[in-house]
Amino acid sequence: MTSSLKKSAVMVSLALGIGMFAANANAAPVGINGTSAIGTGGVTNQGGTDLSNFTTLTIASPFIGSVKSGDYTNVPDFNIFTMGLQPVSVTNPGLQTTRDTWNITAGFGTYVVDQLTVVSRSANFMDVYTKGMLTPVSDPIGTQLLGCATGSNTCQATETSLRWSFTFSGGTSYSASGTLSSPFATLNIPEPDSIALFGIGLLALAAGRRGRLAQKSL
Repeated sequence: MTSSLKKSAVMVSLALGIGMFAANANAAPVGINGTSAIGTGGVTNQGGTDLSNFTTLTIASPFIGSVKSGDYTNVPDFNIFTMGLQPVSVTNPGLQTTRDTWNITAGFGTYVVDQLTVVSRSANFMDVYTKGMLTPVSDPIGTQLLGCATGSNTCQATETSLRWSFTFSGGTSYSASGTLSSPFATLNIPEPDSIALFGIGLLALAAGRRGRLAQKSL
């Protein structure tokens, strides 16, 4: 076989190999990747006067917001979905025991919560973090270029987070907004031990500085 024929055979083999690799890659399951703002049609507080004192907080008509990226891009704005029990309620106290009420069922998939953390809460503000598994069921997730389920790809369930911010203002008005993130956004809360060690470290630095200043003054 001549040199040119050998080169041609090698090039053909490489092309076939790359083609087969690409075909297999396209057929592989792809996780959801993107974020979406979540809005609500309203929030009501039953049996209380603020966010630190309530019996039931109700989220009405949650919907996909207009700010979104990645695999959520083609989900229509104001696409209303249901959450767990309808209407969704947050019982106070005992938020850790009501994870099922934060599950969502939407046209693009279902989100089942397995972790719920009340990050902070005061009279005027409450921050709630949830994490679970979002399982896609149909379009529009993945219809965009190079997104999940594009071409021959299949769209696999992805660990996702939905973080809510609640606000109470003017003594009468409640509102809520959220962010849906796939894969999940990490929740970083300093542990009490870490905070204590940090404080001890600051005290040690301050003591050392005072010692050096005292030596200089002698």
